[in-house]
Amino acid sequence: MKQTQLAWVIEQPGTKSQNESSLYNENGLRSRRFHHKSRKGCKGCKQRRVKVEPRRTDENDNGGITWDPIITARIMEVLIESNAPCTELEKTAVYKRNHAFDVIDHFAACQDSWLGSPTCQRIFQEHGVRLALNAGHLVHAIIAISAAHLAERQTSPKERKKFWIASTLHYHHSLSMYSSAIVHDLQEQDADAIFACGLLHAMLAFIKTPKASEHVALEDDNGPTWIMSMRGIRTLLDTAGLRQRLENGIWLPLIQEFDQWRNTGVDDLSHSGSQQGSCTINSFGDLCDPEPTSPYIAETDMQLAMLDKLFHPNATYHNITGFLAFIADATPQFINRLRADEEEALLVLAHWCALFSRFDQWWISESATIECTRICAHLDKSNNSRIRALLSFPAKACGYELETMALDL
Repeated sequence: MKQTQLAWVIEQPGTKSQNESSLYNENGLRSRRFHHKSRKGCKGCKQRRVKVEPRRTDENDNGGITWDPIITARIMEVLIESNAPCTELEKTAVYKRNHAFDVIDHFAACQDSWLGSPTCQRIFQEHGVRLALNAGHLVHAIIAISAAHLAERQTSPKERKKFWIASTLHYHHSLSMYSSAIVHDLQEQDADAIFACGLLHAMLAFIKTPKASEHVALEDDNGPTWIMSMRGIRTLLDTAGLRQRLENGIWLPLIQEFDQWRNTGVDDLSHSGSQQGSCTINSFGDLCDPEPTSPYIAETDMQLAMLDKLFHPNATYHNITGFLAFIADATPQFINRLRADEEEALLVLAHWCALFSRFDQWWISESATIECTRICAHLDKSNNSRIRALLSFPAKACGYELETMALDL
């Protein structure tokens, strides 16, 4: 053992070891080291003499998180620059600026399965706040999604209102800043933060848009706008320069999940539920089979092949990525057909919603059920008996009572 490792043993009063100053003064008396009062850690940690890391520490015994002052200062700077919430109204507002830090704590510490696939949630909770330090749009998106989740968990109407206001406020700020970053100042070095924000926007749009349109007839709106947010994921992955940057960064495992789903054939999947799927897809094929010269033939085959895969896996959180990939990979032609309320395209989306609603994750089930119900109500008026026959599965999934008798497939 080297001598320096035993310095604390062999040290003599009034002498200094090779690497550190002596604990004793010239008179042989042990001197006290000067110590600054620690600003890190909550009261519980200090009482238990728990060392707190400079970035953050999950404190399982008393539930708190301690962030590096640099992080909290930067987050506060973003909130002040955005004037969120409005300074003039903060004294009387239900949601106040300091509440944002409790919301961010929830984002980083919540152990429920609440943020997509396990891979997606792990990356967000490990890296999300750090990424947001140089991306104001991501700060607002993190607060928006976390506040929405907190709102769903509240039993008090006042608390639920507070967090829902926070979610809506920060979502609007995030959308504005994100649009500016995408259009005017897109930098490859910001790829990780841009992709993170795009994912959160896809979830937020799916939470908010169906609920806002729940009592609006399908023919009275301009199509499911949340689809464009989900398709934004694929747009980012297909953008020159960003894909390579993302593959060399923290999002590689999630990108691999997307690609694995796209490259997996139906025969490679579990066969649970495949009888219902095969029967439905065969009926779809008869209904949607376009003319050989139709421009929709390749698109129709691709959408049905992708839908067929969704019938196979069980509703485990690992499969959420596959459902997002279905929408992200939808062709512009298919999206245009949805906007035009074309019945065959809406029927495909109704089955996607019915299957997606099986996931009990907070941002999925209710919204998927709402969209499925709206589509069923619209298609139930169809003059095409084969369309109505194929409504049986989605109508049963969302609890919609068909006015016309659906034929068993």
